[in-house]
Amino acid sequence: MLVYKNVAVYFEKENINTLDAKGEIMLTIMASLVQQESQSLIQNVKLGYQYRYQQGEVMVNCSRFLGYTKDENKRLVIVPEEAEIVKRIYREYLEGSSMDKIKKGLEADGILTGAGKKRWHTSTIRKILSNEKYIGDALLQKTYTVDFLTKRGL
Repeated sequence: MLVYKNVAVYFEKENINTLDAKGEIMLTIMASLVQQESQSLIQNVKLGYQYRYQQGEVMVNCSRFLGYTKDENKRLVIVPEEAEIVKRIYREYLEGSSMDKIKKGLEADGILTGAGKKRWHTSTIRKILSNEKYIGDALLQKTYTVDFLTKRGL
């Protein structure tokens, strides 16, 4: 777009001027190489994930995953005190309590969230209730990037 407005961009290190025909060709070639390298890197990362999945290695972020942590072998380990909070949330929900009532009860009892906060949100409780990992399943690759250039995903 800058070329159409007759605005030059000069890359000092590469000695490329975008208004120069030679510079435009060099920039196009370099952009093509960068794009190819990016595509190759993404493919390697995907293959790495697939290999780990085939080996049974599940990647779960435990930083805010209430009730679990990871051991030295990166395996999920139950944290009993936190697991009781998760059980309480499920039990109260199954007994008919609303998420708002559960939230208020947890706050009244001074129970901290997975992030260590005193204030609970109904959205946090909803995520706990709908997270398949709490029933022992790990549904991975729920989303993927369709176009690596725009980073658009599904």
